[in-house]
Amino acid sequence: MFYKSTNMSGRSMIEMLGVLAIIGVLSVGGIAAFTQMMARQKISQTQTQINAIAAKISAIGSEASSYSGLNNKTAVKFGAIPGEAVVDAANGVLSNPFGGNITVSATDEAGDVMSYTITYTNLTKDACIFLATMDWGKRGSSFLKIALANSGSNNSYVKDFTSTAEVNQVKDTYVVKSVQYTPVAPADAAKGCSCTQQTCLIALKFN
Repeated sequence: MFYKSTNMSGRSMIEMLGVLAIIGVLSVGGIAAFTQMMARQKISQTQTQINAIAAKISAIGSEASSYSGLNNKTAVKFGAIPGEAVVDAANGVLSNPFGGNITVSATDEAGDVMSYTITYTNLTKDACIFLATMDWGKRGSSFLKIALANSGSNNSYVKDFTSTAEVNQVKDTYVVKSVQYTPVAPADAAKGCSCTQQTCLIALKFN
């Protein structure tokens, strides 16, 4: 009886270790799945925010003579910014689902007073590519063009929407992709969204 009990105890220990190993594997898989789900949720929320901001500002702009003076503060006053994105309304501080900045501004191009730009910083590479290859120019949209960049640590970005080059290398760290109405090709999106850390940037021009 003594030997049998010891043998049973040994099997129980092995079985317990096996159960713990299975739980560990399932936990790792569950964490990975949860991480992926959260990433998709952030991308979806970003898409929804951009569409909401653009729809509101374009509707207001249709009654105005120009977008001169448009910035984060005025966009908040217009009610164009979703509540969850507003960090400090008085100072126009906005945050996107990835923890980066949102910047709304009149487009910085000579003679262009009837367009504006929405910029999202600190995006992951996957989010940048996904958003870049979306069909923002579907019927009824006020979308015009898009620019992609690796913003680096200083959150600088390129607003050269007038460039005639489809892919324009600027300095050593920026790639700009300018298109008219149509989505960015996946290969070009990969070039523009060249960040290795969470430092990708996307700027969309609307009217």
